[in-house]
Amino acid sequence: PKGTSQSLSLFYCTTHTPPLHRNPNHLTLHTIQGQATLTTSNTHPPMYSLLFLIVLFLLVSPPLPCGGLSTPPTFTRKQFIRASVPLSILLSASLPSPAHSAGGKVVEPPSTEAALARFTASRDTLNSLLSQYPAISAKGGDEIRRYLGTVGTTSPLLGIRATLKVLQDSADDIVEYTEAMEDFDRHLASADQEAYSSMFVEFSAAKGKPEDFYDRAKKDVEIMVKQLNIMANEIM
Repeated sequence: PKGTSQSLSLFYCTTHTPPLHRNPNHLTLHTIQGQATLTTSNTHPPMYSLLFLIVLFLLVSPPLPCGGLSTPPTFTRKQFIRASVPLSILLSASLPSPAHSAGGKVVEPPSTEAALARFTASRDTLNSLLSQYPAISAKGGDEIRRYLGTVGTTSPLLGIRATLKVLQDSADDIVEYTEAMEDFDRHLASADQEAYSSMFVEFSAAKGKPEDFYDRAKKDVEIMVKQLNIMANEIM
């Protein structure tokens, strides 16, 4: 009826009915003086946090212009990142941190100081790779990958993504930093793939020789250094 509460209530003539519990949905029907109210237990707070952040994002977003579906709004990549990065930070803060295991042990994200030291060491390692590239690549694709942190455990680039994410909050321009970080990730994956493929080109039907793969991997590394320099300008 008009004017009644919007909560889900069931009115009936009995004066008392034992509570009804329905698992696993955790729905509870409570009856108090002839009124039954259906409630749910909050067993998944991250989901409610996600819904809250989505609503918050919609509230703070500028209204879309009218004009029908014939003229849909367009967004540049930088506009999209500028809108999504703050939301992703809020979302990551509201969700429980997943356990990163290595050898059965939980690995905590590095501190800001440790991440900054690892960032500097990673940049030095890539510069060293470029300055000695002919000698390093002559030892094969796995030697290049060892510098990239995708083979072995000695390179500071091992797990570099976690390091870059820790430093993201310290960036003066988080959009500029995030774009450089994403580009760095793409070229790291590309350089690793080129170096890996170089070890099998002589035994496959693919055209080319290992040196061709080494050259493409080197170009990726050069872009990686460029993106690290951009990120360094934002955090140092």
